[in-house]
Amino acid sequence: MRRATLLAVGLLALLAVAPPAGGVFAAARGGSCSATVLRGELPVWARGGFHGSFRVPHRIANDGTIAAILFGDPLSSPESKLRANKVLWVQRRREAGADMIFIRARLVGGTSTAYRRLALGPSYLNLPAVGCWRLSLRFGSQSDTLDLLYTASPSQ
Repeated sequence: MRRATLLAVGLLALLAVAPPAGGVFAAARGGSCSATVLRGELPVWARGGFHGSFRVPHRIANDGTIAAILFGDPLSSPESKLRANKVLWVQRRREAGADMIFIRARLVGGTSTAYRRLALGPSYLNLPAVGCWRLSLRFGSQSDTLDLLYTASPSQ
């Protein structure tokens, strides 16, 4: 029994120090997601409004239809009082009248699901728990998926 308790505590400690920059994260109940945060230059199509070679933390959705520029890197749950979970959503192919993004977020390896309706452009994406979230995105006539890692909030 003591050995099992020590093993469980060790596993929780490993999960607590998951790299905040993303990477492949295996959830405690199984499953995995790829939440690698890119730190190089934005793709040309996502640079609207930025000048020169702009480097910012970002993720490109799996089919490449939308970019999530992470001004709140690393994202945290609950949202930190020190830094907001601000995300700038940039569509690759803009559609007239498409000004909202609908998100179904599922905690990988868990049972939690959250739904959000946000403005395309800058918005705040707060999710209810630490872990890797798989986002199903719908915007205009397009859809895509994207994984994001939420870490524990830094000291408030």
